[in-house]
Amino acid sequence: AAAIYGREARALTGTFEQDLMAFSGTSFARRARGTLRVPMTIESGDLSTFRVSARVEAHDVYYVDVTNGIAIEALEGEIPIVEVITLGEDGYVIQASGSANPLGRARFPDVQPFLERDAFISATRIMLADQVLGPLAGNLRVEGTTVALDRLQVGYRGGVVTGQLEADLRPSAAYVTMRGNATGVRGREDEDLLDANFALRFAPETLALDGSLQLVRMSKSHLEALLDVLDPYREDTDINMIRALLPFGYPRFLRARVQDGLMDLELRLGGIAGVASIQDIRAIPISPLLDDYVAPIVDPLFRLPPRDEAEPSEAEPSEAEPSEAE
Repeated sequence: AAAIYGREARALTGTFEQDLMAFSGTSFARRARGTLRVPMTIESGDLSTFRVSARVEAHDVYYVDVTNGIAIEALEGEIPIVEVITLGEDGYVIQASGSANPLGRARFPDVQPFLERDAFISATRIMLADQVLGPLAGNLRVEGTTVALDRLQVGYRGGVVTGQLEADLRPSAAYVTMRGNATGVRGREDEDLLDANFALRFAPETLALDGSLQLVRMSKSHLEALLDVLDPYREDTDINMIRALLPFGYPRFLRARVQDGLMDLELRLGGIAGVASIQDIRAIPISPLLDDYVAPIVDPLFRLPPRDEAEPSEAEPSEAEPSEAE
């Protein structure tokens, strides 16, 4: 077939391989072992738009970083990465991904046997500071500006958390969605068990949180901890009434809805405390909670500096420099 006039098609194929043992004992990791293999293909039909297809293959990865409190044991996985990058006068643009996977919330062992084994991740244990997760299994993929962890199943505090996490990292429009269930998660004591389901959407650049949370089984310590977070100074009259009733009963059900920075709380108690009528608590502000606990984590990653911190333009005279008339 004749070549198309003006077409500048190019393709580059290669493979990157790394033995992690070489990083053991360095500033990157105290201990590291295992292998990473990344086959990739870069294609372009006009040398301005490039399609990058890669796959990160991890085998028997162990990693310990004492400085940041991170440890990973027995990591295995294949992570597909698909990016379409367009070059322009102002730099490059990464195209957004397509629609979400409708099976993303299904449990990993229920779906994985019927899928091709081409996008999975598993680990025996993952430690982040003082939190221990594992065993962990799921499907991790990177497509465009989206990082998605589908069919997640992870052990946490003696229980199991299942669901889906998806993050779109587009500049000025980033968001994170989380949907799932928690079963048998232990609290301070072994008999303190938590069952819950949640569906949340979070915009890290504006600290906007929307969604719902339902606790179908919880202990007194779980409820006390939640009330202390929502009302740390014990100033809310309705929440203080719940605190006063709690020694005479137990929590039966809790539902929370969050929208526009405000939380509506519906709570029912059992036992003698169930005789009391507890009105739903409306419009609990959660912005201070997000500012104290979430902002320090997401600010360095997503939020832009305020405009008033920008340097003055050359057209505006500096206050420190006197004018020629003086």
